Amino acid sequence: MAGQEAGSKLVRLLAFVGAGVVCTAAINTWRDVQRKFLQQKAEASEKKSPGLGQFLVRFFQHWF
Repeated sequence: MAGQEAGSKLVRLLAFVGAGVVCTAAINTWRDVQRKFLQQKAEASEKKSPGLGQFLVRFFQHWF
């Protein structure tokens, strides 16, 4: 009976660790998706209208 309890505890431990690995992978994947979305959004807004920083750089390059 002690052998079955140890085996059962080991299976539960491995299931718990496996669930942690799956959740960590899912969280990292979600973060990558969000990061890529924000990068695309930032690139699109830069293409639409240059910000003040880009305006000032172009201004000073032209005049100085």
